[in-house]
Amino acid sequence: MTHARIPDFSQPVPVRMIVTPGGVESRQAVEPVRLDTTHGRSPRFLGVAGELLAAVVIIGGGMILTGLASLP
Repeated sequence: MTHARIPDFSQPVPVRMIVTPGGVESRQAVEPVRLDTTHGRSPRFLGVAGELLAAVVIIGGGMILTGLASLP
């Protein structure tokens, strides 16, 4: 049985070699950045609003079920 190699995250980001038609270029790996525009903020807002709505529904449903369970 072979085990997956665990990456060493304490080391710096490796330099990637990119082959282009003109030759080989070395570039550093970069992380994706979300632009702070209305098109970038709206999915985040909708995600947060959905999470809050789900929390309200779950908590409210639990309160209603608890109330129904305590009826004589």
